[in-house]
Amino acid sequence: MLKHLNNHYHKKYHGVYAHAKKLFAFDLALLFFAVAMIAGNLFLFFWKPSIAGLIDLSISLGNERIRSGDAVNVTINFTNTSKIKLKDVSLGLRLPKGFIVDRNKTSAEVFSDHSIFTLVKELNAGASGQVEVRGWLWIEPKKEERFIVNLSYQPEDKKNREQKLSSIIANIPESVLLTKLDFSTSTFSNSPARFSYTIQNLSDRTIDNIFILQNLDVNNLAQKNSPKISLSANET
Repeated sequence: MLKHLNNHYHKKYHGVYAHAKKLFAFDLALLFFAVAMIAGNLFLFFWKPSIAGLIDLSISLGNERIRSGDAVNVTINFTNTSKIKLKDVSLGLRLPKGFIVDRNKTSAEVFSDHSIFTLVKELNAGASGQVEVRGWLWIEPKKEERFIVNLSYQPEDKKNREQKLSSIIANIPESVLLTKLDFSTSTFSNSPARFSYTIQNLSDRTIDNIFILQNLDVNNLAQKNSPKISLSANET
């Protein structure tokens, strides 16, 4: 390339023009500028940017204070603010392990066992929607758990799929099951320790399948030999 430019300079410029080198450099600069302009225009013509920034996606657990074991409505709002129709839409929601879906209020035809909102298929330009999942949230108090919603779609004018993510963190301070452990004091050092363990259901519904773990070894928290109880609302 350099050899070709050198030969071109000596053939067309050297000895012909008074300022041959300056003129040659100026012509090269114009050539490179023209090539850059053509390449830039071609890039802008064929480039189709992602429209993920034009998709509004949010998730909410409501405004009320939530306790572990409370009934929860997970609400998802989405809006396509772009001018492009979204095809083959897949709206999914990843729930914490302790979330139990209430199938009496959220059917599998609406929210599948694979955590997909099956009725959301496409989203026209400017269209919006809202979906809900109802259930009970059982998580360890004061431990953060994340809800993640994923909107995957194919823009009408593109071949490749895109996605938009949104999430919310739940940090619950307490549970609907109030527990209390009392030890009796003894004056004899070798006497067996006596204790009582009470559980109160502070919710407004009956809670079933409460396991009382008899083995406190964190590496062996088996439930099969543990007693199972049910507590009605406000029962102890």
